[in-house]
Amino acid sequence: MSDQPPTVQQALPTEPPGAIEPPAAAIAKARKPRHWRRWAAVIAFLGVIGSAMLWPGTFRIPEEWVSFAKQSAAALIPKKDEAKKEAATASLAPAVTVITAATSSVTEQVIVSGSLVPRTEVLVAPEIEGLAVLEILFDEGDSVKKGDVLVRLNRATLELQMAQNKAQVARANAAIAQSQTGITQAEATKVERDRSLQRTKSLREQGFATAAQLDQSVSAAKVSDALLKSSKKSVDVSVADKEALIALREDLEWRMARAEIRSPVTGKIVRKNARVGQIGSGQGEAMFRIIANGDIEMEADVADVSMPRLQEGLKVQVVLAGGRETINGEIRLIRPEIDQTTRMGKVRVRLPRDGRLIIGSSARGLIETGTVTGITVPLSAVSFGKTSGYVQVVSDGTVKTREIVLGLVGSDKVEVVSGLSAGETIVAKAGTFLKNGDKVRPMPLSQDTTRAVSQAAAP
Repeated sequence: MSDQPPTVQQALPTEPPGAIEPPAAAIAKARKPRHWRRWAAVIAFLGVIGSAMLWPGTFRIPEEWVSFAKQSAAALIPKKDEAKKEAATASLAPAVTVITAATSSVTEQVIVSGSLVPRTEVLVAPEIEGLAVLEILFDEGDSVKKGDVLVRLNRATLELQMAQNKAQVARANAAIAQSQTGITQAEATKVERDRSLQRTKSLREQGFATAAQLDQSVSAAKVSDALLKSSKKSVDVSVADKEALIALREDLEWRMARAEIRSPVTGKIVRKNARVGQIGSGQGEAMFRIIANGDIEMEADVADVSMPRLQEGLKVQVVLAGGRETINGEIRLIRPEIDQTTRMGKVRVRLPRDGRLIIGSSARGLIETGTVTGITVPLSAVSFGKTSGYVQVVSDGTVKTREIVLGLVGSDKVEVVSGLSAGETIVAKAGTFLKNGDKVRPMPLSQDTTRAVSQAAAP
């Protein structure tokens, strides 16, 4: 025997023997579920290739056998494996939580912040100058009624002046009486002088009186007339002096009454600056600050873009600093001015009387400006542009960014006016790294989870 390896013609006949079918028939059989024949063909082909690699240049593999082996190997992979492959490829797509656009009601809210201030603050200061504080009857935090005496001033000086005035009035009364007596005397003297003048004139006509006697009688009559007029003027002066003293007494009485500083309104004292011994003065800081009727309001700052949506009477839920419970109030006043520096406006919120309200403390409020029913999506699902909003719609596992027109914006959801229909599926969390055409695996959220995500994204 020869040591040379057999040639390919010796190892295999030029035509497939009867035990080995032609390639076309082999392929037809490979499609039948008799897998062992397929594997046998593939193993035989691999054996030939191995021989060719061991003795290069000796074997020549016919092209029809190569085609037969390839088709047999391909027939070994069932079509259902291809479906599994596609499913495996789909399973590699990223999982994305999605929600469904639904029809519901949304309430637009404006969040404001500010401080508690008195609705009307009354300043109490002494109306008279130069009197020392003698007694203080109320303190900070006390409630007072209109007319209550808050402070008593030392009025000893006023009392002394009042005593002097009384004496001066009595003197004026005596002067008036004396002047009236002088008038009576002057009137009697005038009557006597007038009669004497008449007699002298009669005697002169008869020749029994001289011209000198007549002149004396005339002069005496004129003097008596002047004395009468002077006496009457003296009474007028005394009466005027008395009236001045009476006016001075009324001023003293007014000052003595103001020596007791009274509350001008019913309310609550929030600040007391009075001190015993302090000299009362209308200048400087007031002695007391009183909240009229105890009414406290919230003065809130509002962004200028939100001001047009506010109106008097809107309900406000107020939460005090450090508190959790809400206090229900309403807008009482909207100031018709926007600060040009801060671009903020101010509103006054009327609050009920509550012991927790402290002047100067901060608070925040929630104002409901309107409620509508329509297609809504969570705030977390919306990306906001300069003039509109955007959502990422998921259809057949494919992402598509869509522009929407927004309506009212609530605390956790927003109204969609157009651009989205109820029932469409969108990505629950905006701002992801998804773009148009991306393949995803939608993972629907429950209602509770959707609500929690929306509230977390809400301001």
